[in-house]
Amino acid sequence: MKSTIIVPLLALLALATTSAQAAPGRSGQMIVELNDDTDWETAIGELEKILSSAGMQDVRSRVSRVGVGSGFRALTISDAGKDLRAKIQAAAPIRRVEPELEWKLFDTQQSAPPGLDRLDSRRGLDGSYTFPANAGSGVDVYVIDSGCDTRHPDIAGRATFLTDFSGENSARDSNGHGSHVTGTILGRRFGVAKNAQAFCIKVFDASGRGSSVTTLRALELVSRQVASRPGRKSVVNMSLGGPKSFGGDTSTARAIRSLTQQGVAVVVAAGNESQDACNVSPAFIPEAITVGAIDPRNDAIASFSNFGSCVDLFAPGVNIESIRANSQGSTVLSGTSMASPHVAGAVAVLLSQGQTPQQARTTLINNATPNVVRGNIRGSPNRLLFLGASAQQQQRSQRF
Repeated sequence: MKSTIIVPLLALLALATTSAQAAPGRSGQMIVELNDDTDWETAIGELEKILSSAGMQDVRSRVSRVGVGSGFRALTISDAGKDLRAKIQAAAPIRRVEPELEWKLFDTQQSAPPGLDRLDSRRGLDGSYTFPANAGSGVDVYVIDSGCDTRHPDIAGRATFLTDFSGENSARDSNGHGSHVTGTILGRRFGVAKNAQAFCIKVFDASGRGSSVTTLRALELVSRQVASRPGRKSVVNMSLGGPKSFGGDTSTARAIRSLTQQGVAVVVAAGNESQDACNVSPAFIPEAITVGAIDPRNDAIASFSNFGSCVDLFAPGVNIESIRANSQGSTVLSGTSMASPHVAGAVAVLLSQGQTPQQARTTLINNATPNVVRGNIRGSPNRLLFLGASAQQQQRSQRF
């Protein structure tokens, strides 16, 4: 069962199979998490002994460091072989050893678009979206996804591409998923927080393939960026993921926990397999705000949406119009990938109004519209994202 810890996180979109199995990452890496009191060199030296005794040559060239905030440090090892996992796990400086897992973006579908207006109304669509004039001002939103089209007119001037961990070595969003998500968070036409700044980190290639290792590297980059931009408030959106493995205290969970301790809100998607979100990572992580999807036209839970006690909120995720990458136009997609950025944008709005991440999470949960989500929500809290009250608190507002 998901804890009720009030620490906001941007929701990830996690793709998991009902058997909770995942394909290994393409690079065959191993994630070796260090104990809190172990320094890097001690751990690398211990690994060098183990791997050299097994016949591996040039060990140090195969080892890379990953650190998120002050609460998570790990080493990744390429081509170590799963038969060495038990030996590495037994080493004194090691907390946990995990194989790299392949993560994917959720499949999406196209249809007619709804609007943003479900966010500020208690009783269905009313044809408008009212938002604060300063919605998202002073807030950085980190979008860990397939990249984003920084030239698209809906986000141009407020979106920056940081780096590509996908292996494509390109700033181009050749998949389009990340651009659509970014537009929903802060686009001029399609976005919730229309004054926020986006920083896009590419971890998925054109086919929507990534891994747990590339995601950890993205979280590490977010941590460094946040530290380099004092005074800015920060949110992470992760519309991605994979099956939960190795119990609840995975490397991804600990990395996200460390990031929230750094003062970053993290929002994640519940997943698109119509299964218990508690089986999906990072949807199961209590420090994250986990978002399921509804159809804003009738408030029915989406047929694909994951459910259960690990879901914190529902938000629009069916027939969502947002920007189309590598064009000046738009496209319509469905998925909890589309629901999560609505909540990430809402968090950005609340942060721009002076709330802390913890206060923003509390506001969204306590002010959500209760008992309007229709259909079999199977143990999920019946809470629908509502942003109207916070918008109305502003003396100046705009109509869209």
